[in-house]
Amino acid sequence: MTPDETQQQKDFAMLLQALKQGSSDEVKSILAERESVAPEDALSAAAIDRVQQRIKEFS
Repeated sequence: MTPDETQQQKDFAMLLQALKQGSSDEVKSILAERESVAPEDALSAAAIDRVQQRIKEFS
């Protein structure tokens, strides 16, 4: 692994940590503002249902 790749992995891990620290109100606000689009054709109905359920849990 190159030094650049190592740094990218560290940066990505830090970004994930920062994103996980959003408050419940922030999550609800972001979900309320999202654009609703049709799911990708490659997604199974079960996968779509799981994602929709997770969104409802946070809304």
